[in-house]
Amino acid sequence: MPTLPAAPGLDAIRYAQLWEDGDVLVDALATKPGATLVSIASAGDNALAMLLLDPARVVAIDLSPAQIACLSIRIAAYRTLDHASFLELMGSRPSARRGELLDRVASKLDENDQAFWSARRDDVIRHGLGGVGKFENYFRIFRTGCCRWRRAGRRLMRCFAPSRSPNAPPSLIAAGTIGAGG
Repeated sequence: MPTLPAAPGLDAIRYAQLWEDGDVLVDALATKPGATLVSIASAGDNALAMLLLDPARVVAIDLSPAQIACLSIRIAAYRTLDHASFLELMGSRPSARRGELLDRVASKLDENDQAFWSARRDDVIRHGLGGVGKFENYFRIFRTGCCRWRRAGRRLMRCFAPSRSPNAPPSLIAAGTIGAGG
């Protein structure tokens, strides 16, 4: 079968977890048991949710080898770990043993996928499998940046607030430098 060349940048994980609602997908499909279903692999969540429909098979496709690797490791994790351990590996629960869980699951993968996840081991340990995509990284940047900006904004606003203490240095408003008509 002919294969498509990998598009530029498809070796990175774009989405480490899906943000769509799998229940909505399953309800919308409402197929008969035994059907063959096709899904974009993405992180694997929707393809795995389709199994609830009792299909003969689910075919997951993706141009990105990284996204296929996300699906492969999820399948191995579901087959290898109990629920609590799965949540730890995904990053949904704190874990001091995420590296050990990753190693255990990755040992069930083919050589290429093992190498793929080995190269991302530190990130998986730090954030879990569900937190290693570019999209999830944008959330971390946004969260830490907004928190920093919010704290800085509060400090800035305190500088402009009128003083409540008679011994405190005068604020900019109380000193008449801002909002005093000129």
